[in-house]
Amino acid sequence: MAKKQILFSESVIMDSIEDEELKFNLINLLEYHERNSPNTIISNVGGFQTPAIEDENINSIFLKKSAELLNENYNIKNTRLTLKRLWINRNFKYNINEPHTHSDCHFSGVYYLKTPKQGGALKFYRNDKSVEFLPNNFPIKGSKDFHNFVKIQPVENGLILFPSFMTHMVLPHYEEDSRISVSFNIEVLPNG
Repeated sequence: MAKKQILFSESVIMDSIEDEELKFNLINLLEYHERNSPNTIISNVGGFQTPAIEDENINSIFLKKSAELLNENYNIKNTRLTLKRLWINRNFKYNINEPHTHSDCHFSGVYYLKTPKQGGALKFYRNDKSVEFLPNNFPIKGSKDFHNFVKIQPVENGLILFPSFMTHMVLPHYEEDSRISVSFNIEVLPNG
């Protein structure tokens, strides 16, 4: 009997952080930077992105949660994790983040403080171009083996960790309320 073997795969880890004090502090930091800092423009088209957040307590919460999830899912014992950078994003109606990757780190994460009911999805692209060579009427293109992108609808308090080489973007939303998220980068180094 034939056996299907998966050769390559990319995965994301999805969890949540339920911490009202953390959310309150992050919103206050965002509002402070909106009043006092220039907009950091990297992949964002519209909206506001803070400079790096240097709050040790906030950074340690995300570093600890990331270490827990990465060890649980990838068994990364005998390593040390470093939080390279953390920032807060506010996307208003119609704003996007263009397709991009995160360099100089191994994993990236996003935590959702406020989400629209529809739209504002995180869209991951397949990094290789193999699917683009298939004809549009390819009969099994709907199989997961032949997807060229996946959309994940954000949920409030949701946390997503993913390999930083994965190309991703933020799609627009069409509600008047803003979409607020925290993004961060993690480096995994050998111990010693």
